Amino acid sequence: MKKIIFGITSLSLGGAERILVDLANALSGIKDYDITIFTLYGEGEFEKELDKKVHLVKYYQSSFLHTSFFKRKLLSLKILNQYFREKMAKRYFEGYDVKIAFLEGPVTMLMSRIADVAWVHNDIEKVFGNDNIARKKYQLYEKIYSMYKKIVFVSVDNLNSFNKFYQNDSEKMVIYNYLDEKKVKEKSFEKIEFQVDKEKLNFVVVARLTKQKGLERLLDVHNELIKQGLKHHIYVIGDGPLKMVLKEKIENLRVKDTFHLLGKKENPYPYMRCADVFMLPSLYEGYPMVLVEAKILGKFILVTNTAAKEVVEGYQRSLLVENSALGIKKGMEKLIKEGFLDEDLEGECYSSRKSLDEVIRLIEEVK
Repeated sequence: MKKIIFGITSLSLGGAERILVDLANALSGIKDYDITIFTLYGEGEFEKELDKKVHLVKYYQSSFLHTSFFKRKLLSLKILNQYFREKMAKRYFEGYDVKIAFLEGPVTMLMSRIADVAWVHNDIEKVFGNDNIARKKYQLYEKIYSMYKKIVFVSVDNLNSFNKFYQNDSEKMVIYNYLDEKKVKEKSFEKIEFQVDKEKLNFVVVARLTKQKGLERLLDVHNELIKQGLKHHIYVIGDGPLKMVLKEKIENLRVKDTFHLLGKKENPYPYMRCADVFMLPSLYEGYPMVLVEAKILGKFILVTNTAAKEVVEGYQRSLLVENSALGIKKGMEKLIKEGFLDEDLEGECYSSRKSLDEVIRLIEEVK
């Protein structure tokens, strides 16, 4: 029996968290694998979706928001301190045959002394930024990543970005994210109290409300198009630090009847199915699984030119636009005025089995 442990910050709603739950469930069905997930914080919405065979170990039982500031600060200091980091790693990760840090950040640092594999889900350059603090992070993580035998990237773009900043001897590879297609389709038919205006084009965005996702510029574009008489609706599913900023801007622009913040949804798929176009207006991305989900549901996709373009390559029902407010505006204008290919291509161009096979191969290669 091969014992495998994955580390992640939490199992709250998010792309990497969704991927890990589906991946752990799939691996737990393999006879000789014993799967454990370690989280820094508990109370994640995805915890209840774990297969009974998957073990869950939590450092704090409470969520990040429900954990006191003192405890959160104490954990950060422990992870930054090499002595405590090694003590924590010994307590939680010894005895496992394969140890995988599944998300960049605190868990990657914590597991660096003992883990075999680091997983990178985002563009390192965009995540860290370019100020003085960012430079210190680059230097710190250069040492951290050099400790890993293997580093997995979820896109070619992310691998290339990483190589611009770090030169280390770790074996590097790209494995596209695994997703349970059957579950996405089944959950998309869940009944919800939600209707769209069928007389207008309806766009849906599923994303955390952060700067990365480009929602402020999307709001400006929406306002300009409405003023031009190009009527449409945008529905945003998600929560995050920009919530109040966006709500205030919606009020100031007087577009609350057409730009809708629906909040966090444990099951976003029925909303995605109801909309005409799935949109991701991000400033930067890794390999966003929400686009894979949109493809599984056969949705038309409008996406900015980031690493996310790898997801829609070869997918007929997509429009890749310049990564700018003007690019988004031109794309939306085109779809509102001209329409788009509107035939059912559900599930096209995606094979989760290949990703799972590559993860299994990776696990078997770890010595």
